[in-house]
Amino acid sequence: MRWLYRLLIVSVLGYAGLVGYCRQENIAYVERIAGVDLPNRRLAMEFFDNGDNVLVGYIKTTPKAAAKFVQAHEFEGQGGVSLKALPLVEKLSEEHRREPEGFNPYYLRDFSELNTWLFLIDVPTGQIWFTIFYPDWAGDPAGGGLLYLPKDVTLPESLNKMQ
Repeated sequence: MRWLYRLLIVSVLGYAGLVGYCRQENIAYVERIAGVDLPNRRLAMEFFDNGDNVLVGYIKTTPKAAAKFVQAHEFEGQGGVSLKALPLVEKLSEEHRREPEGFNPYYLRDFSELNTWLFLIDVPTGQIWFTIFYPDWAGDPAGGGLLYLPKDVTLPESLNKMQ
């Protein structure tokens, strides 16, 4: 019976290590593709990857770290963007897709030859959301991901530059 307990403990520890490794791989991927340095202080994280062409994520950090993140990169001012503007945000758990009271995030949307990304940052709460579209299995470029936006979402003019 002891061997069963040992197997269970090894399995749980192995799974926890794999989950931690996958999270770090997602962080490294986001930083490499979008050319950003995500805050090192992470209080919570969640990722959803559909395995085909999109990675959606949430990171909770401190307000101070979020402010430094916004200052270090070329984020747009606060323009009344809703969390609904983030493609596939509904794939995150309910607690990580709630808009904080008075939500008025900074945002960054950009693209490369093969990828497109959108970040929303709420500095007062230290919350960061993002979606990264990457090439599909056929190697076709991301294409902006606008097809995933709900029909009732309107984007600020600066976010429409890639349509």
